[in-house]
Amino acid sequence: MNPRAACLVCTRDDAFMRRVAAYAGETARVRRIGGAPEAIRDWTPAEPAVLLLDLRSPAWREVLAAARAAGAESAAVIAAGVAGSDPLREAEALGVYAVCELTADGRRLRELMARAQDRLELARENGALRARLARAWAERPAAEGGGPGPGALRFQYFSGAFRHFDDVNAMLDSMVRDIAGLVHASRVGVFAAGRAGLPYTLRAGARCFEGTPEIRVPADDPLVRWMRVQARFASRGNLDGVTDDAERGMLAGWLDILGAEVLVPLHGRNRLLGWLFLGPRVTGTPFGPADLADLMPLGEHVSIALENALLYREAAFQRTFAETALHAIPAGIVAVDEQGLVRWMNRSAPAIMDVRPEDVLGRPAARLGSRLADLLTRALAREAGIEQQEWIDKATRRALAVSAARLEDGAACLGAVAVLRDVSEEIRLREQRGKLERDAFWTELAAAMSHEIRNPLVAISTFAQLLPERYADEEFRGEFSALVRREIARLNKMIDQVDAFANPPEPAPRAVAAERVLKKAAELAAARAGAAGAARVEFGGAAWVPPLVGDEAALTETFAHLLQNALEAVEGASEPRVAVTCGRSRMDDGRDALLIRVQDNGRGIPAPIETKIFSPFCTTKARGIGLGLPIAKRTVTDHGGRLTVETGARGTCVAVLLPAAPGQPKESHETDPGC
Repeated sequence: MNPRAACLVCTRDDAFMRRVAAYAGETARVRRIGGAPEAIRDWTPAEPAVLLLDLRSPAWREVLAAARAAGAESAAVIAAGVAGSDPLREAEALGVYAVCELTADGRRLRELMARAQDRLELARENGALRARLARAWAERPAAEGGGPGPGALRFQYFSGAFRHFDDVNAMLDSMVRDIAGLVHASRVGVFAAGRAGLPYTLRAGARCFEGTPEIRVPADDPLVRWMRVQARFASRGNLDGVTDDAERGMLAGWLDILGAEVLVPLHGRNRLLGWLFLGPRVTGTPFGPADLADLMPLGEHVSIALENALLYREAAFQRTFAETALHAIPAGIVAVDEQGLVRWMNRSAPAIMDVRPEDVLGRPAARLGSRLADLLTRALAREAGIEQQEWIDKATRRALAVSAARLEDGAACLGAVAVLRDVSEEIRLREQRGKLERDAFWTELAAAMSHEIRNPLVAISTFAQLLPERYADEEFRGEFSALVRREIARLNKMIDQVDAFANPPEPAPRAVAAERVLKKAAELAAARAGAAGAARVEFGGAAWVPPLVGDEAALTETFAHLLQNALEAVEGASEPRVAVTCGRSRMDDGRDALLIRVQDNGRGIPAPIETKIFSPFCTTKARGIGLGLPIAKRTVTDHGGRLTVETGARGTCVAVLLPAAPGQPKESHETDPGC
């Protein structure tokens, strides 16, 4: 939009005036006018203006008539009235640029103002072009013309065409009629393609052959290639100057198909827009060299007007498409300019933030809340380390996930944009899913415990029943004593692990070096694995990784269990190998994270229990309890991370993704959380 355009408002309603000033005051100079004398005094054709008429005002007809009498091409008139009312229908019949309801929301008013100002800008460019071409034709020596050609005739006929440049077909229809009268041609037509690569079709014509509207000329047609390369007219009078027989025959064929005497190529800045064709003159006079020379500025005039109209339509389409897409997004989107003033928000944003657009648009970002304003300010300053943030909005009690980014055009800052997602439902569902998983786990744990406890009790009960009969057998008494101690120790270990899982110690989170955790875990795992721990743990990965935030003891115990499993899995392998790699990654919400992999080349997890490894008492060890992996996963989950396992014939890989301490230097990231 042109920030210097004027917006003249004809209204007596103070509230309506305040609304217009709030929505348009940042992009235009808003002035109130009361009647026709003020309209003429405050506006001149040299300064394009948007004229907004409140149809409740008694003076709106006088103001509209005065503006059009002074120069209608330099004013874009928007009429605002009551839907279905007679004044609104009357304004539409008078051909104003646009109509809207008095109660239209701010977005609708801003869209109309933006399009009206775009229209004024193009009208000003076309007016300057007409003046320049008119001067050029007026300065041509009379001897060159050989009679009154287009340059000497009433070129002002074209002025009416540019009132329709926002409608390509209407503009071309008007221009075709003007050209037919200007050069006295029996038929006139314009072929054009809306976009590069599309076929050329008849967009406007006067007295054309019956089949001409059905013609489709592909972008690779020989006629198109000739006009693109030669960039000159083709007329029956100069066909002899075309030396190539095939080209000459092709051009003659097209002149016959269109019933034309002259083909005028219409070139844009980067491509061939189309061509203008002119049939024989109704006077029977052929087009001579002087006439073709007069048609050159005419072709340039049509080319520029057509390109402007196509660009306007494409810009309007792109803007409408972008705004429609952004408004359809359920996330809230807020944009501020380089000064930190709120310029735009989609439909979802006001509901998420519980604000009214009219209360924040054009105002400082602080109106959106201190946390969001701080995030946008940091984005404008191109501050490093801006990550997605989550917080509970005090006013709405919604859980919001917010990210911000700077908007740039090269080195220039255009502003910043923030994207807000209401994650309240996600958190509720996540908590509900976690509760269901915990309930299912404890149900499964209770069933498994009843089975695991029954086994040692059955053994103890059997020996106890035989004890009275075989008490004198010393060997029996020794076996009985050893079995009771062993099974009771197993029951105690089981109860300890269940208790540790059900009542984990209170974590003491702090920044801790991942290298220290992994080295201590490797030492514990080797000691617990015994003979199986003979394999050497290899460490690798990034040269430097940020610290973790968590409970060092809990994390060390987790990785010790994972490493112990890996060491026991490679026992008996010809070349046992356990590798630990550590690198940088990201969490799903964009935060920095560490990705730690424990890889072995052992036998892999048997297929029948692969899907049950996180279930209680699922183990391949002869005396295992089966709570190690569930406890490890529980610890990782409590630290906000994720634990995944992949296994196969070549071994098993356990990947642990854990959040890193914030505020660390940015380096390259791994993104694959798997193995």
